[in-house]
Amino acid sequence: MGEALASPELPLGQSEIEMSLDTEREYLHADTRPLVCRLTLFDYLFIGIPLLFVVPLFSLAHLPLRIDLSGMAAAYWGGTSIGAAFFAIAYAILVFPFELTLIPFLRRVQKQKGRIVIALVLASMMIFLMGWLIGLMVTVSVLGVSELLERRAEGFQAVLTDVFFPALYLFCGLVVVSLFNHALAGIRYAATYDELFARLDQIVFHANVPNIAYWSMSHLPLGFFRFLEVVYYGMFAQITATLVFIVLRGNQHYGVKYVRTLLACYAIAVTVFAICPVKGPYSIGTLHQMTYPRSLPTFWAEEGFLERVRALYAHQLTPNMIAVSFKDYYVGFPSLHTALPIIGLWFLRPWKRLARPLVFLYITLLVPSIILLEWHFLMDIAGGFATAFLSIWLVERFSNASAEEGALMANPTHRFPPSSKAPLPPDLLEEWTAAD
Repeated sequence: MGEALASPELPLGQSEIEMSLDTEREYLHADTRPLVCRLTLFDYLFIGIPLLFVVPLFSLAHLPLRIDLSGMAAAYWGGTSIGAAFFAIAYAILVFPFELTLIPFLRRVQKQKGRIVIALVLASMMIFLMGWLIGLMVTVSVLGVSELLERRAEGFQAVLTDVFFPALYLFCGLVVVSLFNHALAGIRYAATYDELFARLDQIVFHANVPNIAYWSMSHLPLGFFRFLEVVYYGMFAQITATLVFIVLRGNQHYGVKYVRTLLACYAIAVTVFAICPVKGPYSIGTLHQMTYPRSLPTFWAEEGFLERVRALYAHQLTPNMIAVSFKDYYVGFPSLHTALPIIGLWFLRPWKRLARPLVFLYITLLVPSIILLEWHFLMDIAGGFATAFLSIWLVERFSNASAEEGALMANPTHRFPPSSKAPLPPDLLEEWTAAD
């Protein structure tokens, strides 16, 4: 990378630095390159072949094949994209020097103070309409995307294209996963082996998730569990933010490989679910019903999942249960809330400045939220680790489509050389190449 970015020395004047940090950084995405999709034949077959089994599977389950595609699209491209943009911006601020992220933005605001008024009005409206958390995320996302558009207006289409195709691949894969979950839950009860897994937890770990959760809820404030809910439900936004980050900072090949690994993980989980359906510790015993705070949305989410799987198995569907939606995910073992972040961390390993704190947050926040909110057995979490490692190994071993793709993926931070109009000053050049 050093040779590709080699440039003559420049005086470290303010104008050169501002140029390099702002609109002349288009080498991150060369505007002249073709807008292409990097999906391979493997990816199309990976989605297409399972679709051949959908109609027979629904026929075996005696369920109508209806899909709430508009609702799924709205949830994915609308709600999830907001969270993804928010976390991707946070990733960039964490990884890159402030001279490349916040300082140019603050300089622009300082010169155009009307932006402060616009930002405050936007934040007030979003917080009023959506609550403080979602409102803040929407505001930060809008400001971040507008900043990116202003810095790289000419190359913005290339940016969107690079992200769009891997994101579409992931969306199609999640639709297929939901179809299989819906049909399988109509064939076998999704909580068939929950009692067995509760006993396995006691034998293997000498622990019981409902007891752990009960003790925690008796000794810790309710606000702590509300915070854990934010962590738990924010996982998928972080997964998609990882996709955005590694595509924009790396390349589309690397993003496609990341999605391929996520979907391999889902495929393994759905296969295990077909053989050994497990829902979670909240489905059994009276302790959960007696002690779980009704003021936590998670209680009602878990109750909703149980109602849905019971109705699917009994074939007593209400109108809001007939169509397949993203609510149709019932796999308890293995825990993909454990597995998917591990895959994300694997693909973020070229950026150690980001990966290291995420590992800490994963261990200290996400894993406890999975247990204390009673979403999974301890065996599910162990299975999640195994599934993540197996998915990574399978994709690394079997899915590289060509030597060219393998070379690109081996160096995901490779980018086009800087514009000849504005090469980076030597100190910033050195800082940029060392940022990873």
